[in-house]
Amino acid sequence: MYFYYKHYFGGNMKLFNKSLKIVIFTLTVSLFFTACGITKKEDKNKGLEKKYETEENSKDETKEKVKKETEEETEKETEKETETKKEAKVMKNTAVNDGNLVGNMVCYGRMVNNGDVYYFRNPKDQERTYSVDMKGNISRLPGDIYMKDMHILNGNIYYANTSVGDQQDNNFTDRNIYKYSISTGENTKVTNLDFGVGNDSWLSFETLVDNFCYFSYSNGRDGIYHISRVYIDGQDFSEIYTIPQGQNVGNPNVSVVDNKYVYFLTKDGLNCYDMEKRQNSVVIPGFDCQNYIIYDGTIYYTEEDQYLRSSDLTGGNKKIVYDGSSLGFKVDHVQFNIYDNTIYVLEKSYDQKMGSLKKMSMDGSNVVDIADDIKWFNIVNGNVFLRYWDGKSKPDTELYTYNIAANTPIGQMVNFDTAVLNAK
Repeated sequence: MYFYYKHYFGGNMKLFNKSLKIVIFTLTVSLFFTACGITKKEDKNKGLEKKYETEENSKDETKEKVKKETEEETEKETEKETETKKEAKVMKNTAVNDGNLVGNMVCYGRMVNNGDVYYFRNPKDQERTYSVDMKGNISRLPGDIYMKDMHILNGNIYYANTSVGDQQDNNFTDRNIYKYSISTGENTKVTNLDFGVGNDSWLSFETLVDNFCYFSYSNGRDGIYHISRVYIDGQDFSEIYTIPQGQNVGNPNVSVVDNKYVYFLTKDGLNCYDMEKRQNSVVIPGFDCQNYIIYDGTIYYTEEDQYLRSSDLTGGNKKIVYDGSSLGFKVDHVQFNIYDNTIYVLEKSYDQKMGSLKKMSMDGSNVVDIADDIKWFNIVNGNVFLRYWDGKSKPDTELYTYNIAANTPIGQMVNFDTAVLNAK
C-alpha cells in the first residue's frame, strides 16, 4: 500500500504531507473494516471463494454447453443415420443378401470377413478355407472343410459343402448347407438333403435374408430343380417353387428382392414368385443370361459376350452399360458386382487367360481402370480382393487387395504358398 501511494503521488510531495495522508487513509480503511466486522484475510478468502465460484460456474456452464452441443450433435447424427437407413429401406426392387454382397455370389462367393479377420479359399491347398487378420496372422480351418457360396452372419459362416478342390466329382454326394462357428469350430448341417451321383446333382446357395438361407438344388435323380429356403438353425425347411423337368436352363440364379419376391430363370424367361401371395409370374418372357443383379428397379445382366446390359423389370428400356470389345482380347465371360452405387466389371477370357477390371457409374459412364490380367475378384468390408492370372503381370500365388474409400494402391495381402506353410 505504501508503494501504491508513493507511486501515485510521484514522490514529489513533502514527507509530512505524505505521512499525514497515509495515516488518514490507514485510519479510514481500518475504521471501515472494523465497522463491517471483516478482516482483510476474510475479505481475501471471500474474494478467492468468489473467484473460484465464478470459475466453477464458468466451468459448469462450459460443461453444460459442451454437453448440450454434444447431445445436439449426437441427435443430428442419429437423425442422419435414421434418414440414411430410411433411404436404404425405401430403395425398391433391389436384391438383398445379409451374409455377403449379391455380386460376390456372381463372383463365386470366395471370401467373407468377421471384423478384421478375413476368410478365404486357398487355391494352393485344394480350396481349403483359411483366415488372415490385419497383422498377417494366418490360420487354416481344422478338418477337411471345403466351402463355396460363403456367407457370414453373427460369427457363423454359412456355406454350401463342395468336393475337394471344388472340382467336378460325380461321386460326391454331400452338397448340403453347413454352419461353421468361428468361436467354437463346430461344423453343423443346416440342410439334410439326399443327393444322388452324376453331373446333375448340385446345390447353389444364393443368398441369406432375414435369417433364412435361400438356395436352389437338383438331387440328380428326378430332373426337377428345386427353389427352397431353410432357417439358419436348420428348421422351417420349405420348397418355394419347383421347376419341372424340361423347363430348367441350368442354374436358375435365385435372387431375393425386397425380402418379398424370389426371381429366377426358366425356359419361359425371368420369373418372379411373390412369397406373400404364393403366386409365380413370368415378368420378362424369353429372358436368358449368364448372371444378373437386380438393383433399384433395373436388372443388370450378362450373356455369352463382352457386354454388360441392363433393362427395367419388364424387359423394356434395354441398354448396353459397358462394351468390352475394345480391350484387345476376346471376352468370353463377364463378372460384375455393385458396391456403394458403383458397378465393378471384370471382362475376361478363359482361353487367353486375360482380364480387365474396371469400375463405373450405374449408367456405365465415368469408367475407371483398376487392373489388368485379373482372374477373379470379390468385394469384402469395403476392400477389393483380387487374383491375377498365372504368368501375367503378377503371380497367381498372391491374394491382392486395395481399400475403396482410401483408394490405396493394390498391395499383397496373402501369399497362398506361404499360407500353407505357416498356417496355425
